[in-house]
Amino acid sequence: MTKLYILSIMDIKKKRIVFMGTPQFAVPSLSSLIADGFNVVGVCTQVDKPSYNLRIKFSPVKELALKHNLPILQFPKIRSDEGVQAIKDLQPDLIITAAFGQLLTQQILDIPTIGVYNVHASLLPKYRGGCPIHWCIIDGNTDTGISIMRTEKGLDTGPVILQIPCKIDKDQTYDDVYTHLSFIGASALQEFLFNFEKLIEQPQDDSQSSYQPIIKKQDGKIEWSKDSLAIHNHIRGVTSTPGAFCILDELILKVYKTSVVESDLNGKIGQVVCADNKFGIIVACGKGHIQLLELQLPSKKILSARDFLNGNKLLGKVLE
Repeated sequence: MTKLYILSIMDIKKKRIVFMGTPQFAVPSLSSLIADGFNVVGVCTQVDKPSYNLRIKFSPVKELALKHNLPILQFPKIRSDEGVQAIKDLQPDLIITAAFGQLLTQQILDIPTIGVYNVHASLLPKYRGGCPIHWCIIDGNTDTGISIMRTEKGLDTGPVILQIPCKIDKDQTYDDVYTHLSFIGASALQEFLFNFEKLIEQPQDDSQSSYQPIIKKQDGKIEWSKDSLAIHNHIRGVTSTPGAFCILDELILKVYKTSVVESDLNGKIGQVVCADNKFGIIVACGKGHIQLLELQLPSKKILSARDFLNGNKLLGKVLE
């Protein structure tokens, strides 16, 4: 166990902070730093990307930084010589990261005089890596939370400073948990900074660690051969990013919301065994049944099961 630097809140507020983050998850954390009067001397975020209409799309963190006239750093690889020098030029005492999206080299970790600290969306050492929320839900967990950790060269292996747990409801989707954890992350960051002189680092127990890979588009494919609860957890774990889908009559059918139901109707794996306005759309799984509540066909709106059935015949069809 290692005690942090003995600094009062007034001392911390004078320190130079570089914030690194990219998606909406990081916005509440940066907002809290700004609102609480911390000395944010620069914001590092991923490079701009073209959107569907070829317009340049700024990251949510960049949008916030622009609003508050904060210096912005954007490098395809922050570990490049130019990126490292740009951070050095800001002379940070602290670097705070939250879903930045790039690994930091030891050269960068050595720049700030106090250290680099990360807002991580899991209760470490569980769910290290870039997609902790997805996999936590897919695995059917009912607990998650935020960890503030000191960043080391290993992937999310550094000592944990504080954690704030929260519950996951059985029907909450990735989007729900992501939003909730983003605000818990901001609260955890505030608690970390306002109690900096009191906190103690706790090394992680590597024997209890788990790591899952980055979620890809193909990971959204529904495997109807699994049991109904596993399918339900999978769908809510990938909604809406990258999105759950299956194949209906050679078309991609996106599924946004489901529930596990009891049914004595028999059918092939993936077969729609019920499709009416009274009981909805029910699909046979490898074990048990699942009810589809919100669906979408290509170039169509997201529809409730009732509205979907008004224009589509599903009874007896097999989803692949």
